Amino acid sequence: MRYEEYAPPPGLVDHVLSLWSFQRPAGETGVVQHLIPPDACLSLALAARRERPSEVILVGAHDGPLEVPIFPGDRYWGIRFWPDAGAACLGLPAETWVGRNAPARGILPSTPDDILSMLQGGATDDEVRDALGRWAILQRWEMTPLDAAVRLAVLAIVAARGALPIQELPKVTGLSSRTILRRFRAATGLTLKRYAKVRRAREAVARHHESPSTTWSRIAADVGYADHAHLTREFREIHGAAPSEVARLIGRISHGTIRP
Repeated sequence: MRYEEYAPPPGLVDHVLSLWSFQRPAGETGVVQHLIPPDACLSLALAARRERPSEVILVGAHDGPLEVPIFPGDRYWGIRFWPDAGAACLGLPAETWVGRNAPARGILPSTPDDILSMLQGGATDDEVRDALGRWAILQRWEMTPLDAAVRLAVLAIVAARGALPIQELPKVTGLSSRTILRRFRAATGLTLKRYAKVRRAREAVARHHESPSTTWSRIAADVGYADHAHLTREFREIHGAAPSEVARLIGRISHGTIRP
């Protein structure tokens, strides 16, 4: 299996984090339960599947465990939004899409069904990526206004690997604690504390991926956990598994360029 991320289309860098693909070779056998590390970002996913109906899916901002059955030959492509931009771009209430997945047809005014047909027809990766980028540009998401203070909070939490004390955010955003908490939740669907937990867990996974020989205790210290036990508790909460099991599951996947 292979996962890779690609640069967002020109003009959409403030709204779209990346395009992404996930594929399992057709020559393999059996079903695999694939663990998707939560990132608190809404995605629009195209699923060309061999054993189940193919469809365009809205994948909500997951902040907890998410496993998907993957069959040989399954191909997925998607658009991953900034955590504060996805719901706004798609005209959805952010809080109702946390942890929720649903077919996009009937919810969105426009879905990339033609590109799904390309996937089912065996189009090359370059062809799918180019078509998905063109479709995204046509949606004019760059015209969607974003909350500048919320984006500052997102960037500050990401830069601190999820370890930024929440009481520091009024200094970063220029807003009162109550105001930034309210506006952050309205834009992302998550509380500031929950988003910080997701970011820290994701940074720990990325750190292990970059340096598999580094101990989890060292990683815990590097990304702001109090100790190894603290990291393990939050991994079970966020990923639904212990760090060693998360590492094993992610280790089955070949990764191209990724953005933690």
